Amino acid sequence: MELLNERLAANLRQSVRKLASYPVLSTPWLEMVPCFSRMATVTEMEGSMPQQKDATIWETEEHAVRYVMEDGKLNLMMRMMIDFKNHVYNSKNTPDELELMSNAAVCEEFEHSLGRVLYCCWTHVEALQTTEMAPLMEYISEVLRRVLCTDGALDALLAAPNPALKQEVQVLIYVGQVLLQVESMREVRIMPFLRKAGVFGKMVLFLLRAHASLPPHVLLRVVSALSGVVETEDYTTYTVVYLKKTESGEGGGIDGMDTLDALLDLRDQVLAALLKSLPRDQRCKVKPLSDAIDKCQRLGRK
Repeated sequence: MELLNERLAANLRQSVRKLASYPVLSTPWLEMVPCFSRMATVTEMEGSMPQQKDATIWETEEHAVRYVMEDGKLNLMMRMMIDFKNHVYNSKNTPDELELMSNAAVCEEFEHSLGRVLYCCWTHVEALQTTEMAPLMEYISEVLRRVLCTDGALDALLAAPNPALKQEVQVLIYVGQVLLQVESMREVRIMPFLRKAGVFGKMVLFLLRAHASLPPHVLLRVVSALSGVVETEDYTTYTVVYLKKTESGEGGGIDGMDTLDALLDLRDQVLAALLKSLPRDQRCKVKPLSDAIDKCQRLGRK
């Protein structure tokens, strides 16, 4: 068994070292997809094992994440996901769209697997400290903008099998993971990029439109992420910026959206019921957001 584990670890490290950026659907790109699928299985399995509280990556048994960090592949993998989603967006109504459709299963495997690996990495503060936050927040903003603005995109997402594994939902969870470490990393390394990209308002609108179709644990994690935003000093300082309407020309589905109006609807349609249904020890994940909405309303921002 020990020899088998050593062979599996060596194979995993070799797979990580071979990762590189290739054109989407090219032969080397297709060859990487099974590697990500195996990595996702390993990272989730290792991440579910009991770990010492506050242990670093190098003090846990999470070999896959450690290999990614040691080989400096985390930002590369993030950019591979960004390139993939951009390719999908830019292929609409072009001949490339037919190629994507014919390889739909492989593309889904790539998106689901790499998304799970990125999530497992970002559960560690050491991984977040090395992550390029500006492109990550811009990517999250663009993914949400596309699903909110493109006709039928949100309905198609929510009707698909396993929508929680799609990037349109995963990016919401990424924000939550980042904000869990905001004190360790310092706000200045995170919040200006999140604010500039307009992530908060898009998250609010997405949750308002999609909450009924999200699994309860995903719903709670997204609400917790929004609560994490409003608890920061950056939000307190730039509340008006966070709540402003989206800029003209941003897109049909959210053009001119008033974030506070959406928050008020979110409080009435989602947060009120959530606060009643949650055990007392979990209400702290919702209360900050609810209180922030109440405060803005009292101050006459509506």
